[in-house]
Amino acid sequence: MVLIRFAQLAVQLIVLVVTIATTVRALQFSRDEYRAAHRPPWIRVMLGVATPS
Repeated sequence: MVLIRFAQLAVQLIVLVVTIATTVRALQFSRDEYRAAHRPPWIRVMLGVATPS
């Protein structure tokens, strides 16, 4: 039972870290850069983590 709770907490922490990393990565781009790329911002947010820095 304790192991299951630990696994749930670990998954939640991983999701939180990925969410924060994606948000920080997305905020690095300005509105003009989004327009220049001809892509809506949500695509850049979705690809922000997968894009090597």
